[in-house]
Amino acid sequence: MQETRRAIHKPIALTGIFAVLLLLALIAPVPRAGRELNCLGDLLHVAFFAVLGAFAFTVLQVLRPHPRIWWIIGCWAVVAVFGITTEWIQPSFGRNASWGDVWADACGALAGIMWLAGRTASTRGFRIRAFALTGMALLTGTAQPFVVLTDAALQRIEMPVVASFEHPLEQTRWTWRECRVERVREHATDGDRSMRVDLLPGVYPGVVM
Repeated sequence: MQETRRAIHKPIALTGIFAVLLLLALIAPVPRAGRELNCLGDLLHVAFFAVLGAFAFTVLQVLRPHPRIWWIIGCWAVVAVFGITTEWIQPSFGRNASWGDVWADACGALAGIMWLAGRTASTRGFRIRAFALTGMALLTGTAQPFVVLTDAALQRIEMPVVASFEHPLEQTRWTWRECRVERVREHATDGDRSMRVDLLPGVYPGVVM
């Protein structure tokens, strides 16, 4: 009985400690950063929640050996709701909430849970499906950050051209406030596109890189 309690308490304690540390990291104020650092932050969201999902599944296995698929889905839902909650409270700590972060958190949690579920699966068919779902979750969670990082690398290669706006991704090179931006075909100086900026009523409307 005592060994069973230890087996239960250890993964629960590890999950709790990791969740608290992750919560502190997600709500701590951070300085405004460029898109490269923001993308790296998105990748860290996936990695952190993959570990948290694996920890949560470990707890589930101790409490419910050989869990059914509905228990696995419930485990993922709990971790995903934790991610949504952290985004919901971030504005109270001077940070911006992001649906992209919620998506990264959910994909990371699914990847961590399914990877561990596949490793402990008793049937080959479930193991293959679990690993396939792990790969899909990692791919969908990290695709956008990797694409933006690729454009950041292209921007450095194309210097001194700052942007030609031939691709929608080039809009991520800019930050706009109190204005509306749109790629148009008029007044193009490089290629076929330019970016139109409509300044809206505000204190300091504008666009910066």
